Amino acid sequence: MLTLARIRPRPTSPQPLSPLRGGEGGPRRSAQREGGRVRWGAARAPPAGDRLSVGYDWFAVRGAIFALMPLQQGVAVMPQLEEMIARLSRLPLADAAFEIWTRRYRWDRLEQPTPPKPREPRDLSDPQTFRAVVQQAMAKVEHEYATADEGPTLRRLKMAHPGAEDESLKRAITAAVKLDRDCVKFFSYDRSPNYSENLSAAMQLVRKHNPGFLEETYRLAEFELATAMR
Repeated sequence: MLTLARIRPRPTSPQPLSPLRGGEGGPRRSAQREGGRVRWGAARAPPAGDRLSVGYDWFAVRGAIFALMPLQQGVAVMPQLEEMIARLSRLPLADAAFEIWTRRYRWDRLEQPTPPKPREPRDLSDPQTFRAVVQQAMAKVEHEYATADEGPTLRRLKMAHPGAEDESLKRAITAAVKLDRDCVKFFSYDRSPNYSENLSAAMQLVRKHNPGFLEETYRLAEFELATAMR
């Protein structure tokens, strides 16, 4: 069970450039290639008042909040989904499951471009409103983790690998969710004052306890963790 600690909106800051995708993502010097790995620039841990208790995944909750917002109109949804499915079909089950899981809010928005009900604008600068939105997002994240192998991720993985048996698909999703959880589990701000060293130490443990994924999947996991913990 995740518990909500004292929290206030964090100021917007540039995000690092994804190691897997081009485009605008913040200062390019924040991520550098080094021997096939991504080296991230140093950053300080957010103040205690800006974080939740142990086990809290800021990236997942932020994604859940983002998923509440309407999709930009005029986006060609079906071609995007078809392209994603075609690429995922070429990946091993566990790697495809991890990408689907970490991109689940994007899938939600593409599959349902228009929210089922009109939503009134919410002022996230108001502490009470922000707290309520975060609590709602945390409840959504808890449910998603609890039902990961039987929810939308399973259906989407079937779309990419229609010939795979359900048990194989569920095992792949379970492995993908464990990889995701371990990233947060093994990260600590207390190992070193250097953010990059903390990130590297966490990913070493993640790789050790989650063998068998493709290198690009570990890089994606590292990018997601770096984004979440900055």
